[in-house]
Amino acid sequence: MTQQNVKMFSNKIVNPRRLRQIVEFIDRYHQIIHEYYNIIDEELEVPLLKRRMRQLIKKDPNFFDPYLSLVDCLQMDGDYFQAKKILRAGYENAMRLIVDKDGRWPKVMEWAYLQNRHLIRVIDRWAYELWEGGKYEEALEIFRNLLKTNPGDNIGARYSILALKMGLNTSYEDQFLSPHIEGYIDGMKISNWFEENSKRFPEEFAWWWNEMDKNDKKT
Repeated sequence: MTQQNVKMFSNKIVNPRRLRQIVEFIDRYHQIIHEYYNIIDEELEVPLLKRRMRQLIKKDPNFFDPYLSLVDCLQMDGDYFQAKKILRAGYENAMRLIVDKDGRWPKVMEWAYLQNRHLIRVIDRWAYELWEGGKYEEALEIFRNLLKTNPGDNIGARYSILALKMGLNTSYEDQFLSPHIEGYIDGMKISNWFEENSKRFPEEFAWWWNEMDKNDKKT
């Protein structure tokens, strides 16, 4: 599908060729995933890693982990303009796969399927980019859709929604970092923070708490 066949307005991408909303999205298997992880395991120097990631993106523009690795490399080099350009390209390609002519997301897009994770990651990363750029409502819209399509919320969209509603910035997670494991978020701390504060925003989270209650009754 070409760029001309996808319309974008504000933060909404629509796919005029898809007339109906997808009920459950499960991405196809990408053969290139093995090559990607083999390259990552080589621990290459940044210039070579960037080149290899660009090659993978060219081979399969709809496998999104190479976009994120390339973005990390570009940011390390201080090339934030190019990093944002690559990230946006990945996000837009991901959205083309899932939305319909009205810009509606799938009803279900679960992290439980390994095939979906690269796609969810790049969408989540773009939402953080919008957040950092002060585009709070656009970021919220993406996080809300990530949560709605995957209430199990392995990516932590509910925490991002709450942080945005509380007026926090993207470094809010720093308060939950483990003192014992570098870079590790203490799951208990952030869960307690969410439980304590989310009830202040029933318009955002009442449906989610109801969903969790229903799931608890099933188990």
